[in-house]
Amino acid sequence: MKEKQKDPKEETKAPSSVNAPTLQVLSGQNTGKILSVVKTCLIGRANDCDLVVPDRKVSRYHMKVIPLNNSLVIQDMDSTNGVYLNGRQITKEEQPQHGDMILLGDTFLTVFLPMRKSHERYGSRVMVTVSTSEETHIDETSNPEKAYKEILREEDLRTVVEIISLARDMQDPGTCFRRILKRLVDLFEADYAVICLASGNEYEPAIIQSREKEIHFLSAIIQKTLEQGRGILVQNLREQLKGTASEKIGKELPPSQMCVPFTDRGKIMGLIALASKQPSRFTRTSLDLLTILANHLAPLVSMACRTDILERVHSVEKANLSHPIIGESEPIKKILRLIDQVAKQPVSILITGETGSGKELVARAVHYNGPNPDGPFISVNCAAIPEDIFEAELFGYEKGAYTGAYQNKPGKFEMSQDGTLFFDEIGELPLPLQAKIMRVLETQEFTRLGANKILRANARFLFATNRNLLQMVKEKKFREDLYFRINSFEIPIPSLREHLEDIPLLVDYILDRIQKEIALTTPLRYTPQVIGAFLAYHWPGNVRELRNVLEQMAILAESGELDESLLPERLRFGFPSSQNEPSEEKGLLHDITSKTHRQIVIQALKKARGEKKKAAKILGISRPTLDKKIKEYGILIKDKGELIP
Repeated sequence: MKEKQKDPKEETKAPSSVNAPTLQVLSGQNTGKILSVVKTCLIGRANDCDLVVPDRKVSRYHMKVIPLNNSLVIQDMDSTNGVYLNGRQITKEEQPQHGDMILLGDTFLTVFLPMRKSHERYGSRVMVTVSTSEETHIDETSNPEKAYKEILREEDLRTVVEIISLARDMQDPGTCFRRILKRLVDLFEADYAVICLASGNEYEPAIIQSREKEIHFLSAIIQKTLEQGRGILVQNLREQLKGTASEKIGKELPPSQMCVPFTDRGKIMGLIALASKQPSRFTRTSLDLLTILANHLAPLVSMACRTDILERVHSVEKANLSHPIIGESEPIKKILRLIDQVAKQPVSILITGETGSGKELVARAVHYNGPNPDGPFISVNCAAIPEDIFEAELFGYEKGAYTGAYQNKPGKFEMSQDGTLFFDEIGELPLPLQAKIMRVLETQEFTRLGANKILRANARFLFATNRNLLQMVKEKKFREDLYFRINSFEIPIPSLREHLEDIPLLVDYILDRIQKEIALTTPLRYTPQVIGAFLAYHWPGNVRELRNVLEQMAILAESGELDESLLPERLRFGFPSSQNEPSEEKGLLHDITSKTHRQIVIQALKKARGEKKKAAKILGISRPTLDKKIKEYGILIKDKGELIP
């Protein structure tokens, strides 16, 4: 091995700020040791590794870490027990995010990234910009100031007129921009596209058009567009990267990409980027046409950035992503599969789950992936509307229908025409009102209060509850016919404690939202101990409670760093009950490790459908060792291989 630039053993505490990607050991004999990843490093039990981990479950050469600009890539070196990223075993190269947890044997490491990379957390969830270490050749550029309609063909001019006509109605900017982007994707035969809008000194993804969970763009094309104020075209990118150190990373990238700025009065107000998996899909003519379109749309984009319209765009579009639900665990993947299977089917859907688990988020995902995504999404909280005005809110009323009805008002059924009507907490609806809703569901007809005209209900109906409706039917508290009417298809939402491995992703996403909402200039960061406490807590309030905790910590944080001193008392020891409190001898890190290991074993058993032999193979351990772990962690398995919660 060559002489190391820096001995990681010399450092014993986490850096307050880092200039290079860094890994810190959180448990075991080397707790507190830090590895600054300025070159390719090896981690394992062997003495010549860049970071030596004296853990008997760690292989001699267990993991390789490769620097990648301000980030890093990790690889499993065919280790015996595998490498786990946020509770999920990696099978190929992975690019962890700031604050992610890596598990080698019984040893936890956490990832620190430089401030700029950490500040891009939100973008990494929606628009993945992948850098390469090689200079990428740019095939064409365009100057917005010199792009006029005169350089286009007649058919292109008709296209410009058509797309500009879509931008007339800015009262609903989300729908407006979405229609424009969809038309551009069809026009250029792109695989996906994104519109980014200016927010302060940053550019945030606002509109996404893609069927994939993540979309990848070359970071250079985004950066050069913003730096130079020019349109950029790259063709056959993979061919350019062939034979370079970046060839493997470049396989994620679409070979044909173009990006154009929205420039208004000399200032870049946003950008639009399109990508295709077909080499040389976009041409110089494509770039010119996109530049001219961006010139015409720039004033509208500028208006959106100067007003609260931008907030409205984000509030609509972040629910409108193809996969708006944050998480990579198997329970979350199952929800996404169910949504894909049922979203376009004309059936009533019942969404069940604990309070705060994200039932409305799933309802919005069904709507925006359904047959009428451009229609309205109307939500009715059955527990929040007083019974005496519920009918008026739902059916609407005519002027003079009752005292105080001074003008005509449409109800939720009318407002949701050609869209979706979502009944949240349907289990809280009183029996008399259940009968009225049942009639509308059966006949698809209703009338306003004080009117005789029959109106048609032309909307999709979604329902959600945190209660056991079947038990309520048995207790005569919920109508049996209504239960079977609304439960054509059920989507059960897992509690947060059932997918703890998604917590780092959720924390990143929520912190980015909080940072924008409370207008913080300093990026919010968190210590590994905070994630450790989150992983050890049982979250009775689910994702809503997680957000509340992060909001409280963000307000109290003076330097933008969320550490364990800001944790609420109930999270200090990971578990609220005395039965689950960590023993003084083993401490918190042991409990975090055990809980994470238990989740990993459970996930393997679920993936293997309860077959222990297959689960042991997935985990890379022997069958007797798996039996020992099952007994140690108190995991119960039914005769048919199902897990008992």
